[in-house]
Order: sequence, then structure tokens, then C-alpha cells
Amino acid sequence: MKRYIKYIFILVLLMPQYVTASDEGGYFGLGIGQAKADVYKSKIVTDYPTVSNKASIDNTNYGLRVFAGYWFDPYLGMELSMHDVPEFKATESGVRTDLFAMFNVGIFALARKEFGKHELFAKVGINSWEVCQSSGCDTKLDSGQGLAYGAGINLNLYDSKARMMRIEWEHSAIDSVYLKKLDVISINIVFNFGTVERDE
Repeated sequence: MKRYIKYIFILVLLMPQYVTASDEGGYFGLGIGQAKADVYKSKIVTDYPTVSNKASIDNTNYGLRVFAGYWFDPYLGMELSMHDVPEFKATESGVRTDLFAMFNVGIFALARKEFGKHELFAKVGINSWEVCQSSGCDTKLDSGQGLAYGAGINLNLYDSKARMMRIEWEHSAIDSVYLKKLDVISINIVFNFGTVERDE
């Protein structure tokens, strides 16, 4: 849990630096995402005594996302993001077993395009991931880095770019003992500071 709090604290501290250093377009956001993992069931069966090949693996779960970024101009930006996915579970003969949790920190390059009053965007970058014994990652089981990319839309539902809703899909390549990839679909609220206005 200490690691989890630390990264949230870092992301929050970044935003005042963006806002005071430039009015080009800093932003901060948070949301909730549904994560779906592609798991190696045979390895899970080997390492968890209460799980056999007859077990049902629940490879989806919901987790918190926090992110901060900066648009250098109306088209290009960078973003630092974090998401924590609680424990995946296995069920066998009515008995549920907590498996592993995931913790990701990523840095991305972003490109965006206006679509009416909304914004389409795509991103690509690197995720630093950890497979943990439980949410908050007090006990780490495995870790590494991998390619990550995604796309989404920023919806201007309030007739103001100061606050927007983001719907996003993100894919992460994971080379772990328990899983090989993670896909997250999330809904978020984004707060923009000094966003660059487009020329009409």
C-alpha cells in the first residue's frame, strides 16, 4: 500500500509544476477501469495448491487509474499514468482463491485530433509492471517493462474543455510468469489546465 500511495502523491505533485511552468495544456485525471488478463493457467495450477486444472480462473477485475500529462501543442503530448488492479481469483468446488494483483506505471507519447467538440487520441509508450501478492503491491512476485499502447476519446459533455470525460482502451505486453498481456477499458474524468484552443 505504501508504494501505491507514493505514486499517487507523485502524480498529484506533478500538476502544479505543469500549470505554473506553462499554460500550454497540463491535465490531471482519475477513473476506474476493467482489466482483462491473458493468464498462464498451468503456472497458476503449479504455484497455488488450492487450484487445479478444473478451477475456473476469473481473469477480469476493476481497478483505480490516476494520470497526469501535458499537451505541447494542439496535437502532441506526454502522459504519466498509474493503475492498480486488485487480485484476480480462481474458483473450484465453491472455494475462491485470491491469486495475484497487478500494478502498472507507464509513460506515453500522445497524439490527438478534434472531432467536433470532442477529441480522439492515440498513445504509445512503456509500462513498468509488477505482479503482486495483493493490491497495493506490498509483496512483489514478478516485475518488468513492456510496450503499451492505446486509444480513446475525450468527451466534452460540459461545453468546457476544463473538464472532460475520457473513455479509453489500453493494451500492455506483460512477460510474467502468470500472464502475458493485460487490456484495460476505463472511464475517467479529466481536468485540463490552460488547454491550448484550436484555431477556427
